[in-house]
Amino acid sequence: MRTSIDKVKVSGSFFELNQIETFGINSHNKQPNEPISESSCCLDSKGNGVIAQNIYVHSEFVPYHLNIRDDRTTIEFNPNKFNSLDEAIKEIDNDLKQSHQFEFDWNQTRLSRLDIAMDCEMNNNVIHYKEPIKLLMKSRYRDNVTDYPHSLLYANSVWQKCTYDKGLKNMIDAEVREHFSTKQMRDEIRLMKPKYIENNIGVSSVYDLLELSESNLKQSFVSTSLKFIKQQNESVKKQPEQLDTILDLFIHLIETTGRNGRKERILTFLNTSNPDTNFFTQRKLFHQVVQEYASSKSLEEWKSRQNKSVWIKRELETFDEMYRNQNAIRQLRTKQSDKSLNLKLDEYKAKFLVA
Repeated sequence: MRTSIDKVKVSGSFFELNQIETFGINSHNKQPNEPISESSCCLDSKGNGVIAQNIYVHSEFVPYHLNIRDDRTTIEFNPNKFNSLDEAIKEIDNDLKQSHQFEFDWNQTRLSRLDIAMDCEMNNNVIHYKEPIKLLMKSRYRDNVTDYPHSLLYANSVWQKCTYDKGLKNMIDAEVREHFSTKQMRDEIRLMKPKYIENNIGVSSVYDLLELSESNLKQSFVSTSLKFIKQQNESVKKQPEQLDTILDLFIHLIETTGRNGRKERILTFLNTSNPDTNFFTQRKLFHQVVQEYASSKSLEEWKSRQNKSVWIKRELETFDEMYRNQNAIRQLRTKQSDKSLNLKLDEYKAKFLVA
């Protein structure tokens, strides 16, 4: 098990630009149909403005990316691609000075993004842990399988939590022809705002990170992960389904199945309902919808009051029958899968959520 800093982004406004010949220059705005930028993105060492949207360095030999926009400089890099964080800072600073005559004041910067990663060998292939982690987070996730195979990504504007198959990603990155799922799981927390990094990890500059031992880093990873999980659990407050929304669905089902396509209609209704709504609430809402729909039709359409009453009664009886059948099948499947699910969830907690 290993905990490491996976990405660092520092920002600052104190730098000295002595040349621009070796920099990439973006002089056009990113938005289509907009005029070329006529404002300066920064000043050179003589105080002259550099007219461009931004200038940048993306080095092929030293893995980092520098970007200057509106007098704000950001440097982004992955310390894992160097021997250490300290060496990363020295190599990047040397490349800026030697290759670009660029003087950057690291002491006047603050962390604007920090990713911490934990790698661990699991008992099963990573793909088998997706359901336990989804159960733990109790929230919707973004599936970024292109960049992170077998991944789960939970994200908002200030933090992200991502779990994926690191072994499989390594094979894909190395362009291995035949790749397969592995047991090497990577769990990452990504802090996207300076204040959020300081409040959660207790650091504000890249030099503060140098003082963190791997043990401190693991403690920060675990405590922050647990905080994120708690926030996710507290934020999952499902809005109850509304009668008007369900009525629209019911009318659509009537139109597609006809009044006599009862079992198909009710099965679709049950399978598309809010999974957190219990049986009694579902039945009450369905009863209201049936009554509302029946009342919206004229007596001439029903032919008689008896036909209307019989139709409502059969709708509710069929609803009860279909729900009972579904529930019996669900209980059988749940009983078979719960043991495996809980074992994997316990393993994940033990390996990634205990300092």
